[in-house]
Amino acid sequence: PPHQRILAPMVGGSELAFRMLCRKYGAQTCYTPMMYSGKFARDPEYRKEVFHTHPEDRPLVAHFCGNDPQVMLAACRKIEEHVDAVDINLGCPQRIAYSGHFGSYLLDKEDHELVLSMVRALAEGLRVPVFCKIRLLDTVEATVEFCRRLEKNGCRLIAVHARYRGTATRRRDGPAHLDQVRAIKASVGIPVISNGNVRQSEDVGKNLALTNADGIMSAEGILDDPALFLETWRQERRDANAKLMSSVDQSVYKAWRKHCKALRDIDQLKKRKSLTTEQKAKVEKRHDLQNTIARLETEHAALKSIRASLQKIQHSFPKVPGKEGVGLALEYLEFTKRYPSATLNHIIFHVRRMCKQVLTKYQLLEELKEAKSEDQVTKILLLCEKYQKGVSGFVFDPEKANRQEEVRKKRAFEEKCRKKYIARMERKAKRLGKPLEELLRPTSVPGGHVYGADPSWLAENKK
Repeated sequence: PPHQRILAPMVGGSELAFRMLCRKYGAQTCYTPMMYSGKFARDPEYRKEVFHTHPEDRPLVAHFCGNDPQVMLAACRKIEEHVDAVDINLGCPQRIAYSGHFGSYLLDKEDHELVLSMVRALAEGLRVPVFCKIRLLDTVEATVEFCRRLEKNGCRLIAVHARYRGTATRRRDGPAHLDQVRAIKASVGIPVISNGNVRQSEDVGKNLALTNADGIMSAEGILDDPALFLETWRQERRDANAKLMSSVDQSVYKAWRKHCKALRDIDQLKKRKSLTTEQKAKVEKRHDLQNTIARLETEHAALKSIRASLQKIQHSFPKVPGKEGVGLALEYLEFTKRYPSATLNHIIFHVRRMCKQVLTKYQLLEELKEAKSEDQVTKILLLCEKYQKGVSGFVFDPEKANRQEEVRKKRAFEEKCRKKYIARMERKAKRLGKPLEELLRPTSVPGGHVYGADPSWLAENKK
């Protein structure tokens, strides 16, 4: 599938409605959120819960995690007719990946043979290509060698998140090491996608120039701006048109453009109710102009392609609605109805990412986080829009600001405690050889608003 502009796989972030919004503004290929291969292979209800698509949702890559070749193959076979490729998650650095032994925790040398066996199993057993999304190994030489082995065993595209894995408690590694992507690209014969350091549209071209990659994958940047790829898409069309124009003699091209403009002017004149004598004379030349243009296009075939390209540039690019992300967020809400897939948590997450600055400015961020329905989210966005347009006057409320700051501090405190509790349960799960979810059951494990009604996990802060 095309792979110049790619929406990354994101848990809770790359669901169907958001994928379709990003496609409208230039994303070519999209990845599903991460799906657990074991659960996907055996549980029909889980498949219904996590996988949603639409005929327009193509090209689509199914993104799986796991560590068993046959289980991974069984999961992929459940879905291969509905996607254009499958992808093995070799990049997730989160605690759950550590406890479940998948993602970037399969990049240690002792697991390389297991990874290669998964790639071989999928490459030999599926009708769609196999991709891998990786992080960097300890040295560029080690990463290059690993990528060569992935290619040799059947991988057909590698997306490189150009950061090191870090640890289960410290997942980020600062800016991406894009120079290593360039080294990987020079060492393999399959497409290499660069992931990292793309926060705004101008970063796309810079990243491509620096890495020489075949395409760009975005996660954080495109969450903030679903139209991140729009300008790159436009520029690709302009570059393609310029290449076509350079293939035609410039005197011929200028004459053709002159005739095409004259024809457009005549078509505008024909819409008028009355014309002057001079204008009528111009209209009478329409047939001769059409014949001249047709002759030039027959003698110089590239002119037809240039015409089609110019029409695409003029008509096919959407206009980004509103400002400060509010228009895009309202459009996303429309997409959640058109392409059902998003939960309220998805909606709040995406709206917060797209509109954080304006929500903060108008003291509505905490209200969004506490929203209990999609209608409430819509009302908050419409209020932002009124403030932006000056329909309603916004007045800063110091008391509200103080209350919101207290709520923010409380939420941050609870989140810190929750993470400490989950980390302890993950260590216990690994020690006992039990699934983490078994230890996090609401009936037996405290977890506040996340895992149950009893917020006794706050005591974790004292440990």
